[in-house]
Amino acid sequence: MTTKYDKIFFDLDGTLSDSYNGIENGIRFALNKTGITEIPEKDIKKLIGSPLHESLTKYYFNDKQKTWKAVEYFRDYYDNKGINESQLYPGIVDLLQELSTISQLYVITAKPTLFAKKLLTYHNVASLFTDILGCQMEGGNFSKSGLIKQVPDLQYSIMIGDKPQDIAAGKDVGIETGGVLYGYGTEEEIIDSAPDFIINSVSELKRILSC
Repeated sequence: MTTKYDKIFFDLDGTLSDSYNGIENGIRFALNKTGITEIPEKDIKKLIGSPLHESLTKYYFNDKQKTWKAVEYFRDYYDNKGINESQLYPGIVDLLQELSTISQLYVITAKPTLFAKKLLTYHNVASLFTDILGCQMEGGNFSKSGLIKQVPDLQYSIMIGDKPQDIAAGKDVGIETGGVLYGYGTEEEIIDSAPDFIINSVSELKRILSC
């Protein structure tokens, strides 16, 4: 396998890992603990892609204390059960193993760095990445493009993700972008984000990265 990319940036949830069951169960647990029991699945999917405290503030709570209490409940569930409810998409391990011998691989995620590293370690692929970059546990300003900018020399790079935030981050730093349709973003929002590549499957992802 060959590739023109020196650095490849991947989103995590919905791009490398099918983490939905653990995330959904964790969010339902957290919201139930804070008194919210009616949670349509479409609302769960809206919460994925940004740091959880930002999503909860946007869609559920105006109260900072309630927001962080829900985040605490979610993290307790996710750390103890949710990570084990994830799986890597079929073909991802082989792809990462091949790419890691010819490119520097990075994870850029809205998940806290600690949980991202735990998840990738659980699936025995953490060592394939040059770095795993996520949000801070205590909150603060978060920007996927800001994380990418921490990496020097982006001339031959690409950002791969399943949400508009991923495409926007790649465009913001001036690198190529790929939007996957097998994750949690809708086809409409990926198309509207206008990535350089629209990717239907892991096998198609491999083909694009091999160009």
